[in-house]
Formats: sequence, C-alpha cells, structure tokens
Amino acid sequence: MPEQLSIAMSGGVDPSHVPAPTNDAERFVFRQVYETLVRLDCAGELRPGLAQSWRPAEDGHRWTFTLRPGARFSDGTAATAQDVVDAWSARLASLPVGAELSTGSERDVEVRLSRPMTVPWLFADPALSVTRPVAGGDWPAGTGAYAADTTAGRVTVAPFGATGRPVLVLRANGSGDARDLLDAGIDLLVTDDAAALSYAASRSEFVTVGLPWERTYVLAVPGDAISVDAPLRAGLARDAVRVDARPAAAPLWWSDPGALSCGLEPPPGAGPIVSGPTADAIVYPRDDAPARDLTGRLVALGIGGGVSALRATGLGPAEFAAALASGRAAAYVVVLPRTTLEPCAALRTLIARAPWLADGPARHLTPLVDARRRAIVRRGAAAFTMDWDGTLRVQ
Repeated sequence: MPEQLSIAMSGGVDPSHVPAPTNDAERFVFRQVYETLVRLDCAGELRPGLAQSWRPAEDGHRWTFTLRPGARFSDGTAATAQDVVDAWSARLASLPVGAELSTGSERDVEVRLSRPMTVPWLFADPALSVTRPVAGGDWPAGTGAYAADTTAGRVTVAPFGATGRPVLVLRANGSGDARDLLDAGIDLLVTDDAAALSYAASRSEFVTVGLPWERTYVLAVPGDAISVDAPLRAGLARDAVRVDARPAAAPLWWSDPGALSCGLEPPPGAGPIVSGPTADAIVYPRDDAPARDLTGRLVALGIGGGVSALRATGLGPAEFAAALASGRAAAYVVVLPRTTLEPCAALRTLIARAPWLADGPARHLTPLVDARRRAIVRRGAAAFTMDWDGTLRVQ
C-alpha cells in the first residue's frame, strides 16, 4: 500500500460542519475521522464501531452499548461512555423522540427508547458520531483511524497510532475536466461525470465501482405537489440529465406513514424571508448540474407550481437556502438523500430548511429522479469498504 493517497471529491471541507457533512468531500473525511457506536455496511449488516458489542433489554426498549477497550480520541484522551452521552446531548434532534441517555459504567452507554427497536441500526447515523471538543483547535477529536488537518491550506487526513494506513490528501474536484485529475495521479475519484467515467473505462490502471443510489431530486412546491407520471419520470432520467439516473423509486422516507407521528412543526422563530426570487421561477442550486438540467426541462414542459411562463433561476448555496426557506418561488428543485436511518430526524432537518413543509412534506414534494455517483479507483492504490449510504472507508 502506498504511503499517500490522492483523493478527489466535490466540495470543500469545513470542520464547523462536523458531524453533519454538506458535500461528498466532507462525507468522506468525516467518516474516516469520526465513529458511530455501530456501523451499517453496504449489505445492511450491523458491525462494531466505537462499541464492540450491544445488547437489548425490556423487549427492545433499552439498549446497552459497550465501548471497545482502549478506545481513544485523536488528542490521546480515553473515550468513555460519558463522552458519548455528552456528544449526543448536543444533538438531541438526531436521536429518536423521547430517548433517554445514561452511563452504566465507564464503557457502557445505556439508551432508553419510547418505542422498541429490534436492531439498533439507527445508531449508525453519522449525525450520532462521537466527537470531543479540542480547546483552540478547528477540528473536534474523533475515535476513528484518522485525524484531519487543514492548517497548511489543504485537507490532509493522517492516521494516528500504528495503523499502517496511508495519508489521505484531498484535491478539489471543481469545474475543470475530471479526466485531467486522473492523468495527474488521482487514486480515488468519486464522480458522476460521464466523460471521466468513459475515460477511466478505457484505461487499464483504473477500476470503476458503482455506488448506491444516494440522492433523489424532487420538485418542491409551496402549494400542492404536482402530479408527474411514470413516463415523464422515465424521460427525465433518460434524457434530461447526463448522469447515472433512474425514475425516482419508492420507498420515500418523507412519505412514510410513520412520519405522521413525528410531531413536525416549524422551528421557533421561523417565518417568511423577504428576499428571494419572484413567484414565476423554478429555483435550483446552480452548482448542481442535474438540478440545472431538470429545471430546464421542467420549464420547457411548462411544469411547476401552476404558473405559466416559468423561468429557471440558479442560485448559490446561501441564496438558495434563503429562497427555499421563504417559500416565495413557484417551485424548487431540491436534492434529498435517497435513504435515511431516522426519518423523523431527517424530516426535522428538512423542515428547518423549509418551514412551509411543516404541514406535511408529502403534500408538497414530487419525486423526479434518483441519481448516483461512481468511484474510480487506481488499481493497487488501496482497499476500501463501503457503508450503507455509499460512503467509502480506507481499510
């Protein structure tokens, strides 16, 4: 195995986002650095994470997780059950409603649930990664095999301890030709760029691996959702976007009947934002090519919000967030994760982005297409495993 791997993924890496990634690069880096108590692999099997074992009691209403012996944070301090409780207490919205936390011993974390659980898979949710603040440091400490550093102006993810793992150096996968990255020696590129995938297929030094369908593009309408039939979805997946896409397929976590019991409501202080596009626009994140292509096709077809003569409006991240929160556009093309381990927590996050969805997301959201990326790996560079959501880990 080489001493260093060069990684290219979309997006920058901001330690203030830990543990909730906002793009591919953060998702990859955070997964190397921070652990959840348990892991869920790509086959749906539960595996040890920070916890070496777990056991139920009271018919699944209470679970005890035992941390692995000798577990330490990257700053050298021992990881204890109290650290888990402290980290989770700062993210109660990511836990099941009514969950109660306690420590049974220095290594035992006890979670009492209002509704029983036969398998504790939701504790593999990255939002429940265990972190520890570091005084004067940008990055919280984690218990994973790596620690991240951005002080040199680039993202370096280095192993700590005698692991024999390579140093990971991230390079930006920006708006340039992704094929140039492969020629420049990139060892791992996660992309949906058709030209790069075709180029890699023609080169014997690369192998391409399909990742799970990880995102769904939906049309969000402040009024009632618009009906889009199966042939139109198939046409959008086949003709409108230039990535690996399929018609959006069930199940859809925001339409789950169990969501009705989540107690959804707008966050405190939420209200309409005055700024934003006019009501004759379908708004999309301008840096997302499939979202741009879908919006263009919908406008051409005259679909969206019951308003004639719509126009497509692409916005940057901050502008798009403000526009989505306002609910003042005719419609929005929004990217949602394809799967989630805890629908109620995901719904609360979604409603924090768009408070006008609180009366029932399924009323306003029309699924369009599912999309996925592929991983291009240089042969012999390293071995990777894959989590339930398609995130890669260096072995």
